[in-house]
Amino acid sequence: MTRASHPLRHAGTALLRITLLVLGLLIALLYFRLGYFLIPILTLGAAVAVLVTSPQWRAGRLPAVGAVLVILTYAGITWLAWSTLVDREVTRTFSMRWESRGSDNGHGETELVLAFVAFPTHHVGVYSDELHQYLARRGENPVDAAFVVTRDLGWCTRGFRLARVGDLRSWKSAWSYSGSRGDGPSPWRRPWWCP
Repeated sequence: MTRASHPLRHAGTALLRITLLVLGLLIALLYFRLGYFLIPILTLGAAVAVLVTSPQWRAGRLPAVGAVLVILTYAGITWLAWSTLVDREVTRTFSMRWESRGSDNGHGETELVLAFVAFPTHHVGVYSDELHQYLARRGENPVDAAFVVTRDLGWCTRGFRLARVGDLRSWKSAWSYSGSRGDGPSPWRRPWWCP
């Protein structure tokens, strides 16, 4: 019984070490914004995975097969962690007040400022005659606006884009921006530990 559990204990230890390594690398990549070095870092991570699990795979009957399994496990856990924790998109809808600032600007389109009703110090600006005409025809103020929010590690907002205003899902736009006036709660909540 102890001989049968011995390989499983080795496999469990190796799996735990590989999982912790992958999560550590993933957090480091995101926190220090090392995306340009993604391939070298993940390749180096595979070598480190083989090294930190060497007592486990060397204990087996076929060490070379064990080392290959470590690399495959590392690749699988990396893919799983990346696909579940990085670049996740959610849609959030906010009530927003809009105002037109006219077309006397360098973009040649009407500047619209949409301010978050629940977060009045934050706003989004869009230079778009088409969106302005839609909002003017609709006549409602405030209006619901949906944003596609990109997050990493579940909570860390990396970016967002305006996806829908009222029922309008696309419009021609010369430029857009976001901003805030002073301090105040943000619609893009970020825990203190996010990069």
